[in-house]
Amino acid sequence: MKHIRIIIVTILLSSFSVHNSLFAQSSSEQRFQNKLNQTLEKNKKGLIDYDTTFKEIWSHLQFVSKEKEKLNCVNNNRKALQEVDVLYPIYKAMREGRYIPVYNPITEKCNDCEISLGLVKYAANSGNADANWYLGLLYDSTSRFHSDFNFKPDFQKFQDYLSKAHQLGHNEAAIVLANAFRNKQKYSKAVEWYVKVKSHLRSQALTSVSVIYREGKGDVVKDQKTANDYLVAAVNDKGSDPSSKEYAQFLYAKYLYLGIEGFNKDVQTAKKILQALNYKEDYSAEKFIKEHNIKF
Repeated sequence: MKHIRIIIVTILLSSFSVHNSLFAQSSSEQRFQNKLNQTLEKNKKGLIDYDTTFKEIWSHLQFVSKEKEKLNCVNNNRKALQEVDVLYPIYKAMREGRYIPVYNPITEKCNDCEISLGLVKYAANSGNADANWYLGLLYDSTSRFHSDFNFKPDFQKFQDYLSKAHQLGHNEAAIVLANAFRNKQKYSKAVEWYVKVKSHLRSQALTSVSVIYREGKGDVVKDQKTANDYLVAAVNDKGSDPSSKEYAQFLYAKYLYLGIEGFNKDVQTAKKILQALNYKEDYSAEKFIKEHNIKF
């Protein structure tokens, strides 16, 4: 019955415009609606940018007195909020506890889960990358989120949503998918997704590909040259965060120092790389330096 009621409410909300709604609005809801219309008009005219639009709408919501009324404000304006691409960011902020207590640790029940998920699914179906990312995580067997919503882990749905998130430009979807395939020992699929990583984590992803080829994992044939090519690419990638490149730099320096794994021995270059590393935070590098009594 609960699900039926939700479906009925959703149909009713979508059947009437905000101004002609059959549901009575509270004074705070009416105030929000007026303020929202003003903000949307300024956005339409190009008078305010995306960040200002979001901040203004978020500010308007703070003056809505009750939690259910806040939900009504969002539900009644889903289309308008989606058009300026703030629907999911606003929902996300609400879900994080600033407005809606999604999970009640006392009753161990999820409050308004169907409504909250409805907002995410709406955003996901409208092409929002973050919403697809979040839905994918709900189906991940290693995530704590699926239990909050009584979701059963489903790797295919996890894969589908994260794949869509990647297509829509989410920075971390590809590497999370790759790691998931690697954990399942589906190494060729892991490689397929690692090489798709284009974000600040690309060096980390390429290093993982190098290790898979170097060790000949599963259905990936051992190939030292390919492993070395990926390692060098990881070291030289200019778009990656320095922290993402540290392990690749350590491996490269190690192979140069010892003259192994197809690399010619070059102690001086290796020492320069190791010295530049923040090796106190990299136990592998620190251990290697101590074991070989390397002095700078």
